[in-house]
Amino acid sequence: MPSDKPASLEEIQASIAKLRVTEQQLEATAQKYESKMQSSRKWNYLAVAMAVVVCAVAWINQASPWLRWGVLPVVLFMVLFFEGMRRLLGVTMQSSMRQLKTQIRTLETRMAEVQATTAKDQP
Repeated sequence: MPSDKPASLEEIQASIAKLRVTEQQLEATAQKYESKMQSSRKWNYLAVAMAVVVCAVAWINQASPWLRWGVLPVVLFMVLFFEGMRRLLGVTMQSSMRQLKTQIRTLETRMAEVQATTAKDQP
């Protein structure tokens, strides 16, 4: 069974290259995600504005109590829920990127150690 830590310089360089590609893909995904989240925020604000208008009209027209008291809290709850999930996903992505960068730094340090060892061993 192969070990988790690459031993040779070539293996370390290959691992670093793979991690850098993964890092670039993760950063691109994060940028796409951020633009989609900005768009969804605008739609959430529109939904709240529409719910406020519906509730105001319901109050003015003496509509059913459910319409007067139920619509706005439900819409606000959904908006807060989606905002919370958006933040949780953002924190998770940032954590993944930090872990990936830490792995890259660790492998780069290991590569420098291997290079120093091979340079010291050669006459």
